[in-house]
Amino acid sequence: MGISNVKTSRDLSSAIHYFGFSKAHNGHKERYVSSRFVNCTEQGCIQQTKAIREYFGKEKNVHGLTFVFSFAEDEIGLDDLDKQEMIMDSLRDVMHERFGNRQIGLFAQTDGSGQKFHIHAFVNSPDLTTGKLIDGRLKLHENAREMLSEAMSRANIEDLNKNVSTKQANKTNIAIVKAKEKNPNAYIWIEDMQNRIKSVLNDSSVTDVKKYEEALFSKGIIVNVRKSKKTESGFACSYSFVDNDGKKRVARATKLGTDFQFESVQAFMRQHELDKQQREIEERKKQEEFDRKQRLSKREVRHEEMHQTVSKRSEIDSKPLVQKIDKSVPTNSQKPSEKLSEPLRAVSENKTVNNITENVKASRSENMASEPRSENPLLNYIKTFKFIMYSAEGTKFPKLGDVARTLEQHATLSVGKVLTDKQLLHFAETIPFKIPVFDEISNRYSARFSKAMTLSERFKNQRSTNDLKQKADLAMNDIQTKSTDKDFGFER
Repeated sequence: MGISNVKTSRDLSSAIHYFGFSKAHNGHKERYVSSRFVNCTEQGCIQQTKAIREYFGKEKNVHGLTFVFSFAEDEIGLDDLDKQEMIMDSLRDVMHERFGNRQIGLFAQTDGSGQKFHIHAFVNSPDLTTGKLIDGRLKLHENAREMLSEAMSRANIEDLNKNVSTKQANKTNIAIVKAKEKNPNAYIWIEDMQNRIKSVLNDSSVTDVKKYEEALFSKGIIVNVRKSKKTESGFACSYSFVDNDGKKRVARATKLGTDFQFESVQAFMRQHELDKQQREIEERKKQEEFDRKQRLSKREVRHEEMHQTVSKRSEIDSKPLVQKIDKSVPTNSQKPSEKLSEPLRAVSENKTVNNITENVKASRSENMASEPRSENPLLNYIKTFKFIMYSAEGTKFPKLGDVARTLEQHATLSVGKVLTDKQLLHFAETIPFKIPVFDEISNRYSARFSKAMTLSERFKNQRSTNDLKQKADLAMNDIQTKSTDKDFGFER
């Protein structure tokens, strides 16, 4: 009978190495007999999956999922190569459909101690486009079982285990079906309790246990969480409420189904929290893009107005210089050119076209430079200067990883909400941190020789450095202007 198992992995690189690149158990040279990959390659899958996690800053999270699919000799034999290739193709397709745009790998093996054909598979957690981690509901054993059944069906391989009940969740469904068969309109309190809890599990605002308890209480349900040695998390839960008949009902999560057990509830809450953070980041990006377009639009309008003004003035001055003067009109003692801006004065004084163009460019550059994003230069620095952030002791922040961001982005990820400009300025002036550099020898980022200081201190140091550089450039230009070849000991 086809058997499936799924586990979360915090060291996916080691798991992949074991699946495909360690020594075979039966002494053969090859570890696996067949393989399939999605969005990665056979020889580069370890490095490629790691690179994606590092790019999205997910190295501190659960790296991904690992699967084992095992088959009876009557289903797929050790020597049945055709069936082996068919199940590999169908299982790859099913996993790709379930997990979307992620990196997937499958290794078929025949070297196990049980002498059974089996498949090891992995899924890297981050989505290749958004970086979003795997939905917690896809980590359940029921999902792995469903994938295996679907893959065997597509490959036309009889599943000898299809009629075997796997989890107590199926017992609940059978009880509901039997009751409905007797009376289609009958009130079933278990079904009522399930529906109330499901509405809370699907609520995106439920991101922790406290909110989960409060949301259930609003639905008339009380949840009791207790320690348990029988579960992976070490906790189990039960639910109680007063049904529509006025009777108090109590049910353990195992009686209601796997979606209601504590591990699944935690997965739902983690996914809601990740979705919330992703929405906040996307909203901030949209606002930043909108502000950028607004600034560009204002600059383009000013440039167009200046261009039109210069064009009109050029048309006026292109007329003959000798004209009949109406002596009845009193003359102004002030020269017309004194009333004009620098580019227009150049036109009135008959300067060359090249000079006029250069003056217009200079005026435009000056206008653009005089338009800062904010009146506070430190605030601009907070929102534009990107760096990798370590603690003052030189250690990584779990949520931040080795990703270069602005202080605004670092702070938003750390506290889980959008901060005001006042809060950002407070962080910049009070929180010391280190900026690591990449060490080629150890092949990792290190803050060993970095000095801890606040972003405000770094900003002041940078401004001081820029001032010194500008003074040096001015001094060098002055030397080049006033010096001759003789000053340097040269003769023409």
